[in-house]
Amino acid sequence: MPIVYNTARHYQGAQALRDHQAEDQLAMYKKQVIEKHGKEIDETETVKISLYQSMTTALLLEPEEIKKDERTTNNILDTILDLTIETSQSATLRTDTLLHISELLVVLTKIFVNDDVVDYVLKHAQVKNHILLPSRVQFFCDLLIRTRIDNQSDNLLQLTCITLFNILWSISFNDKYQTEMKQNELFVSTIKATAEKENNEELFAQYSFQKHLSNIKKAADGILFNLNLKNISKLPTTHSTNASSSIFISYSHADKVFCKTLIDTLQQSSKQTHFWVDFLNINSAAVHSNDLWEEIAAAIEKADAIILIMSKNYYDSKSCRQELSYAKDMQKKRIIPIYMQKEYKPTGWLGIRTAGLAYIDFSKKAFDIAFKELSEILNKSAEVIPKREQDCTLADSDPKPTASIDSNSSTALERPITT
Repeated sequence: MPIVYNTARHYQGAQALRDHQAEDQLAMYKKQVIEKHGKEIDETETVKISLYQSMTTALLLEPEEIKKDERTTNNILDTILDLTIETSQSATLRTDTLLHISELLVVLTKIFVNDDVVDYVLKHAQVKNHILLPSRVQFFCDLLIRTRIDNQSDNLLQLTCITLFNILWSISFNDKYQTEMKQNELFVSTIKATAEKENNEELFAQYSFQKHLSNIKKAADGILFNLNLKNISKLPTTHSTNASSSIFISYSHADKVFCKTLIDTLQQSSKQTHFWVDFLNINSAAVHSNDLWEEIAAAIEKADAIILIMSKNYYDSKSCRQELSYAKDMQKKRIIPIYMQKEYKPTGWLGIRTAGLAYIDFSKKAFDIAFKELSEILNKSAEVIPKREQDCTLADSDPKPTASIDSNSSTALERPITT
């Protein structure tokens, strides 16, 4: 089981396990081995095997599977949270079976992309150690304060710190928890101090195989932005003076090949439009000063519309969520969704923000045909955007809370663009 678990921690490994229906095999293993023959095995070893089985199952869960089998998911979350609380009380940050707390936090980081999971863990999970916790939000905040390190020699503490920053970034997207996070002054000062430091890509590089993990600097910036504690400085953005309009491309780096193909074709066909995408337009001064989000936010503000390349990779990315939340919820930008992954339907936070929007499906049509539809929409974009929407964008200067939308409506409506 430890080998299967370590495979599931890697993005490509998890995908390979899903392709071979590993979830069904894990369920069968639990029923036939752990539950049926567990008494014949050493108790400590049985507990360890059961825990690895639970964590592996959690790492392989997709959003629709969480909804489909809530009882199994909730039992796994109960176990992981209970052990995390228990382990946090240990001086070594290890369970009785010597599992380090970072292993538990890696699992939570991955599944915290789902707001239903966040709510369950923070409000409903059944744990034995609940008496120790006046607040589960404060538990994660205080644990980050305890484990934040300047000394980078302990790899497990590094991973613990990275996962906690990512977990709290996911929590901060929900406005129901934001006030409580802001009230913890020591937590806020810790996040601010981290955001002001130079980005440590070397520290993060060894964990980059887990694509649901972002580096600490990016997570700290994201938390501060979600809590309205980060001012966006106005940085200069690369924008052609000859361009009649500007289009921002929002995409997951895991889909960079498709994005590059799209942007190359767009630039060849639309000479009068400026297309902003990070790998072509990030200002060198922003890179040097680590003001990457400020550069992206400035580009979103100047954009006439946002092309959104939707995929499971996009849904899994907290950076992508930050971009779309800022563009749609706060800047009220026009969103043009593009489907590029076969049989993908957006759920959760992505489904909420794209529900009812007309889209172009590159996954079901030849690229040239789908691109023609997109090109026609962009060419008449000035006519398509109603004046009422433009006036609303200019008049509404107050940010719209991103989590005020009901997270239970999780699947986007299907309405393809017709030309």
